[in-house]
Amino acid sequence: MSGDMSGIAYKGPEQISYTSPAEAEQGLGADGQAAPEGATAVPVGDGEYISLIMARHGLDWTNPDDRVQFLQDNPQFITDRDLAEFPDELGPYAGQAGGRDPDLVYEGEVIYVRIGEDAPPGDGGQADRADGQPTQAEAAESTDAAAQAVQDAKDAEYPPGMQSEQDAAVQQANQTFFEAMQTEIEAGLQEFLAANPDATPQQIQAEADRLKHQIQGRTEVAAGMDDYSMDFRTQQAVNAATAGQHGVDLDDYAPGAVSNDGPYTETSGPFESDSSVQLANGTYVRTDENGWPETDADGDGVADPATPEAAAEATNQAAEDLQNARNMDVPPGLQHEKEATISHLTTQAGDAVQQEIEIGLQAYVAANPDATEQEIADAADRLMHEILGREEVGGVISESQAEFRRDAAVEFVTTGD
Repeated sequence: MSGDMSGIAYKGPEQISYTSPAEAEQGLGADGQAAPEGATAVPVGDGEYISLIMARHGLDWTNPDDRVQFLQDNPQFITDRDLAEFPDELGPYAGQAGGRDPDLVYEGEVIYVRIGEDAPPGDGGQADRADGQPTQAEAAESTDAAAQAVQDAKDAEYPPGMQSEQDAAVQQANQTFFEAMQTEIEAGLQEFLAANPDATPQQIQAEADRLKHQIQGRTEVAAGMDDYSMDFRTQQAVNAATAGQHGVDLDDYAPGAVSNDGPYTETSGPFESDSSVQLANGTYVRTDENGWPETDADGDGVADPATPEAAAEATNQAAEDLQNARNMDVPPGLQHEKEATISHLTTQAGDAVQQEIEIGLQAYVAANPDATEQEIADAADRLMHEILGREEVGGVISESQAEFRRDAAVEFVTTGD
């Protein structure tokens, strides 16, 4: 069973075996086989992993029966070790075994999951929650399952000479645990902030620490994890949750975008101040003096346009203001003031043109993530000529000024400079 997945995009490598949203809508699996009957198609969200999604559906990855069923439904994750461990159950799927690491899934790929007896009301999937995120209680189950997986990896018996493989398995299990822990603290903080929208940074930090200690107190594995990693993940959860208070979703930014330590306040944002930060689609946005995404770059007290339509209207108005200034009659002794006004409005008109091209380019890159530098430059040129071709702008803003602003827009959108 699958719903409408037309708005979901796969963000992983193409060379692996995976089920795309388009294949799921057609009732297909990873390699074109029919989708398993009775299973629900679930798109993987940013930061999610298999055990978390299974837990939402009342299933447990560490339970052999649940794991075998999952592998039968998603044979791209069957490894040689799985075939050796469950020859009768998985043998018939050997020809479809993809050998993928189940700890590594990608946003937008689809996995098929059953609904267990312990599933919450509904299917337990993303459709049941407006934000697609787990509750703190759901996330806690995944954290505990991840802690058990760490212990299992440590206790596993490997043949002599395969210590490096075991070390790698333990390392991966640790990584999964810390991701689950961070997700749980984020979920807990979101619930805390929903009930306490005016919470101070100190109160938010205290709640995050409480959630961390709660996790450490549930299992011996969690209690034994190194303090530095626990504190780092707790801080990252605070960053993400409190940024949301200010309307900033850190998931919208590129994985390499570095955010400052929170908790955030009205005077301390998530990024370097007066700089630029890269979005997940590869484009850039400016930050203000507090490190928040800039909404008033020209400082006129009016929020900058956020859509192509609003940007075009702003450019038209700037051109009209410039033309009116040029046509203004002033006494001979005030000519220098007229010239100063024209100079100021010329700069504002150029800013408006550049901003309109930037917004258009960001939309273009989002729709064409594999666009080359030349294709982006060509798109910017088309946008510039569209602007100059409008009746309100033509003849008011010179082509040389527009070309300079076009090049500046391309430079900023592609490099942040």
